[in-house]
Amino acid sequence: MLIQSLFDIEMDELTPCLLDSETGKIVRTTVIKLSITSADCKGWRFDWTKEKSRGHDVYALTVDGIVGIQGLISLKIDHANKAVFGVLIEAAPHNVGNKTKKYIGVGPHLVAFGCWIAKEAGYDAFYFDAKTNLIEHYKQTLSAINISDQRMVISGEAFERLVTAYYEG
Repeated sequence: MLIQSLFDIEMDELTPCLLDSETGKIVRTTVIKLSITSADCKGWRFDWTKEKSRGHDVYALTVDGIVGIQGLISLKIDHANKAVFGVLIEAAPHNVGNKTKKYIGVGPHLVAFGCWIAKEAGYDAFYFDAKTNLIEHYKQTLSAINISDQRMVISGEAFERLVTAYYEG
């Protein structure tokens, strides 16, 4: 059975890590591979527990020194296309909404992580399927290129810029 997951996350701001929306300070982050449980994703839109059974790796974005997940991304290394496929992405419920989000930059940080995983695998492309109404948004914010109906790719200069901003800067 083919599972279609569409990226449906705001790319609010490219930040060196995450930006605390209350204090305006940059906070240090860590991304960890996660064996997700239903307790980890209470109140989230997606059932993240299914990702492992689908053969996808789930990674959690956390703030150093603070318990809790700020965002999740599911990835699959696609050796045939020499890229990483971003299957699913979501900001934690407390990081959604312009007025209520705790941290700014979750979406771009997770996409940059997907690019970094691709680079570590020896590839220079990250792709994902976007909701139709967000295609232009991802073109503007991530310099992603629309290569078919909803499929978008980040490669070349845009890919390197994300990796450098978050992982080599």
